[in-house]
Amino acid sequence: METLPPINPTTTQSVTASGTAKRKLHLPTTLPEFIAASGRSNARPFLRKLAKGAFSITSRDDIRAMAGNLGARHDGALRLVFLLQALDETVGSIRESILLLTEDYLRERRAFPSLPTPPPPSECCAAIERLARPSAPKQPRPNFDLFGIFLLLAFHRDWLGEDDVVALLENAFPAPKPERSRSGDIQVKEPAPIAAALGAPLKKPNVAPLLAMNRAWKKRTDSQAKQISYLEANIQRLEGEKSASTAELHRFQAQVAELNSKVQEKERRIDTLERELTDSRTVAQHRYDAVKGRARGFLEGELLRWLQNAIEAASVEPPRVRVIQERLQSALNGIQKEAQWLQSLD
Repeated sequence: METLPPINPTTTQSVTASGTAKRKLHLPTTLPEFIAASGRSNARPFLRKLAKGAFSITSRDDIRAMAGNLGARHDGALRLVFLLQALDETVGSIRESILLLTEDYLRERRAFPSLPTPPPPSECCAAIERLARPSAPKQPRPNFDLFGIFLLLAFHRDWLGEDDVVALLENAFPAPKPERSRSGDIQVKEPAPIAAALGAPLKKPNVAPLLAMNRAWKKRTDSQAKQISYLEANIQRLEGEKSASTAELHRFQAQVAELNSKVQEKERRIDTLERELTDSRTVAQHRYDAVKGRARGFLEGELLRWLQNAIEAASVEPPRVRVIQERLQSALNGIQKEAQWLQSLD
């Protein structure tokens, strides 16, 4: 378990080769020592050094004691902000101890509402926004120190997404109103991180993070530009394929229209042939009935009578040969006549 060291930091004296004394600030070796130190301390080398060695898990009592120590100091919020801004330098128990310390500090300052853990994003945003923008005029003035600490805590705890964090920052620190041109149109110019870096006070704590943001912004912009070029090439390719498909579709539609026209023509031809076939069947039936009736009339009429007369003439004594000859000749003439009529039907 770590113990709280005295507030005054330890300093060491190093003697140069020329014999002049040179003061070198001692780098804290424990989390309570960093909390108790005074002045502006760089948290990143401290956390990197702390992550390389063995770190004993800080107890809840020690964390509460450190939170009380920070709350009693005028620069306590600033020291906590140093740790939270450098939190990406460490993981594991060191990171968790700092986050628990932040929660206890906010509770000490009555800025951490009674929310479930993890809190719903909407309630978390409302609690953070109240620190920067009081809901009523008579409420205390905005506390941007607590606002920043709570916002960093929510970001590192993944209670809020990137869009929520940006929205809270924009509401707390609104951008100046855009200028209007002579025509009355609002002139909106997209800001670049390098412009922000050049506009900030030229000091390392100010310019270095802005340059890092500029590198990240440029990397993302270049990646998005490549993606845009890739998407534009895909769009052109797809538009070409669409044009080819459209032309192919029009060709197929023309073929389908031509086939539909041929099908309709064939259907009309089939209807015509069916009517002609029906008419032919009707005519053929009539002709068949006529031939059948005439043949039946001839066979059962004249031919039968001629043959009966010939038989009767042959059965008498003496046979009447002349009558027989006449009746057979009449039958032959009749048969020849009917055969000629049948032939005329072809």
